[in-house]
Amino acid sequence: MINVERLKKAKKEKNLSYDELAELTGISRRAICALFSEKTENPRIDTVQAIERALGLAPTFTEEERALGLSEN
Repeated sequence: MINVERLKKAKKEKNLSYDELAELTGISRRAICALFSEKTENPRIDTVQAIERALGLAPTFTEEERALGLSEN
């Protein structure tokens, strides 16, 4: 499960706007806003990982979990 509060806290600590985060990740501002406002029920793993990397966070899901599909549950 995605911990949106963790992402929000890191975004705030880095003092990044949604536009800046979109530029860093290559993800649309709209998609980022939807994820942060929890309107996206099941965000794509690669989307979450790109945001985590941009925010300097350890990944929620390992590549092995992703390959096995364990993070989809």
